[in-house]
Amino acid sequence: MKIEDGGGAFPHGDPTHGGDLGMTLRDYFAAAALQGFLAGRNINALDCSFYSFQKAAKSCYGYADAMIEARKGEL
Repeated sequence: MKIEDGGGAFPHGDPTHGGDLGMTLRDYFAAAALQGFLAGRNINALDCSFYSFQKAAKSCYGYADAMIEARKGEL
């Protein structure tokens, strides 16, 4: 199943002629969600295990997917 990535977040130029699409909108939204997630945490109490990192990353991409769907008016 193809994951909807929202296209390029910061495209510049035509990719067929040397331009670049930049990071995907999904990655941009996930990064923004991660910033908010980490800003709201007490770093001293943060569980720094691999599992919690994976759980945080999956949650942030879940928020990103929801934001992409909301942009399409599907929520």
